[in-house]
Amino acid sequence: MNIRENEILITGGGSGLGFALSKVMVELGNKVFICDVSDDKVLNAVNHIPGLQGVGCDLSKRENYCVLFEATLKALPEVNIIINNAGVCQELDFTQEVPEGSINREVMVNLMAPLELTRLFLPLLFKRKSSAIINISSGCGV
Repeated sequence: MNIRENEILITGGGSGLGFALSKVMVELGNKVFICDVSDDKVLNAVNHIPGLQGVGCDLSKRENYCVLFEATLKALPEVNIIINNAGVCQELDFTQEVPEGSINREVMVNLMAPLELTRLFLPLLFKRKSSAIINISSGCGV
């Protein structure tokens, strides 16, 4: 897989592993667009990585998947790599009352967002000479 001169979307790209990936991918000559749940995280990443673009986008909300799709295509019309990196990992004690919405948030970000983003981008990726979808997960659910 060619890791230079691509147009790459990285979810969860404003901090942690996503931030590190964003930095390396830009340094390798790729155009990179990130999203993160917080506008502040995106702004911080964009300010620290020259050429990086991004948008705040809460992937726990289904309506934001199309918003991210459109924003990505505006910034990267030839996007050919999707890195589904955003994730939520909560320690929940099921012997106690679980906070309302916490399970839904985890399922939406960790499962539904990668599935729906793949569904949205796949028709475009099939048209590219070279494309990839990379899903990053954790052992948190184990």
